[in-house]
Amino acid sequence: MFIKKTVWGWWLKLISTRRLWLKILRVKGQTSYQKHQMRDEYFIGVFKVPYGETHRLSRGWYIELATGHPREHDITRYEDNYGRGKNFSSDSIDTSGGTSTGEGLIVGPDIPALRVVS
Repeated sequence: MFIKKTVWGWWLKLISTRRLWLKILRVKGQTSYQKHQMRDEYFIGVFKVPYGETHRLSRGWYIELATGHPREHDITRYEDNYGRGKNFSSDSIDTSGGTSTGEGLIVGPDIPALRVVS
């Protein structure tokens, strides 16, 4: 096990197999507005982000369980506060601030699952 530092905070992968992983995430800002083609994500608190659903995380602590075919490169970014491209770069998710456009989920410790349409 190791801690992976990212532009938005850090994560620690506790379990990793071909079909799932379990991570602890520490988001210090906000993740990118993103979606995944090959995995569903469940965040303990408990809400599910199905594959193909755009989402971003706000500040807080999370436990992520990803099922399907989890791969760190399975990301399409729509908004990013750190200047990264739409597809995978060196970090798995990002954070900081900003608002979302389009339909999707913004989730955080004070917002269990809020559907946003702009």
